Amino acid sequence: MARLIVKSPYFKGGGAKQAGGYLRYIATRERVEILPDDRPPTKRQAQLIEKLTKDFPDTKTLLEYGDYAAHPTKFNASQFLTLAMEENWSKVQEIDGYAGTGCPGTKATIALSLKAKELGADVLSIISPYFAAISQKEIFEHYKAIAEAVDLPIVMYNMPARTGNNIDPDTAAELAKIPNIAGIKDSSGNWDNLKGYIEATKGMDFSVLSGNDSLILPALKEGGAGGITAVANIYPETMVSIYRRFLAGDIAGAEEAQNSIANIRACFKFGNPNTVTKKATNLNGNPVGPCRAPFCYLSDEAVAEIARTLEADRAKGMR
Repeated sequence: MARLIVKSPYFKGGGAKQAGGYLRYIATRERVEILPDDRPPTKRQAQLIEKLTKDFPDTKTLLEYGDYAAHPTKFNASQFLTLAMEENWSKVQEIDGYAGTGCPGTKATIALSLKAKELGADVLSIISPYFAAISQKEIFEHYKAIAEAVDLPIVMYNMPARTGNNIDPDTAAELAKIPNIAGIKDSSGNWDNLKGYIEATKGMDFSVLSGNDSLILPALKEGGAGGITAVANIYPETMVSIYRRFLAGDIAGAEEAQNSIANIRACFKFGNPNTVTKKATNLNGNPVGPCRAPFCYLSDEAVAEIARTLEADRAKGMR
């Protein structure tokens, strides 16, 4: 059964590493929304889950609860997790909870991760420390301390363009030896770095996921586990078909699906990719709302071009 996952990779619950059998799915990425009065977007999250379940009955959805420390609201991260998860959890008990708990410091990340576990999260997504430059040894010690303190599977998140720090392949390989560090999402856009993760952890119980939409199939061919993608919010079936076709040995079909997203990805030039993704998702009839200010502006011309691209893609059968 395919997993259509909102933002995050699917792990089975429990403290033991479960990456090998559970990360081999394409995941979508849905930004957490803050409403105008800064209340957590719990109602809309629940509506999105309901819609995805109805539209894609053969899929298992998963919703991430959490906020981005780079864009705080009047709620602190712990309060946000509590409010979001408590309101929705009774509605979505069949869904595995994935919480983004990465903070600039180790102590704060551990505290938020423990709160996420208390609230029922099944897996943690932890971005590398950001704002200040750090060494690879410090990155290793950061994740090691978190893994020792919190008995949940951890997927590391590498995005050096935003954090200023890259998790090097050798560091990832050392961290992969820790039982509950289960995988890494690489959003560097650097093929050599992504390939380096795959090569450095080959044969280990560890999953490497592409955070770049255009590198999903290349990663699968190289031995990667799948991807966490923005475009899957817009075209979930198309993105999942890359994986399905690859598994079936239909490499030409997988390449066709991979190449088909070029036009919508070209629209990312109009603004922040998350802003474009949310606008396109809304235009496709999924009411996910806008990104939080100031990352919410698109010109009228940009919106018109996104709409034209969606119309042309739908005419080609993309969904």
